Amino acid sequence: MDAQILFVFKIGHSVCRKQKPAPQRTHHWRCYIESWSSRYPLSAFVDKVTFILHETFIRPKQVVQKEPFAIEEDGFGTFQLQAEVSFLDHVTKLFYDIQLYDRRELHAFRVVRIDPNEGDWLRFTQVGGIPIPKSASHMDVQQQVLRHIQPSSPG
Repeated sequence: MDAQILFVFKIGHSVCRKQKPAPQRTHHWRCYIESWSSRYPLSAFVDKVTFILHETFIRPKQVVQKEPFAIEEDGFGTFQLQAEVSFLDHVTKLFYDIQLYDRRELHAFRVVRIDPNEGDWLRFTQVGGIPIPKSASHMDVQQQVLRHIQPSSPG
């Protein structure tokens, strides 16, 4: 087959300064992995998300096996988080920079390209996979993803 499937994951975080901050615990934050569309809940195809934090956290590795795929912690500063998403017999690693500044909510979209078996094609597209030619350039992928994740303008 001369096509692939794109899966788009929304990864983000929210943060607020603690009313009574302690050393190295100045902010409370929440990091999450969500679907790019409410029509395609992650519970339909994601088995688990393993969040891997900086080694200074008490629990630097946290596994979430159902929605919401999110964790909450207290901390300070900036660090890179890794999220291993197990879905449809695949595991992908997503990297995301956590920035702990006052009252912020940030997110980004991460795209994973998969070469499905012919028998999996329908199932993958039914849970939100976006078909794209294998020959698609990086720019083609970005345009296709943007077409899908941007809200439709009112007609």
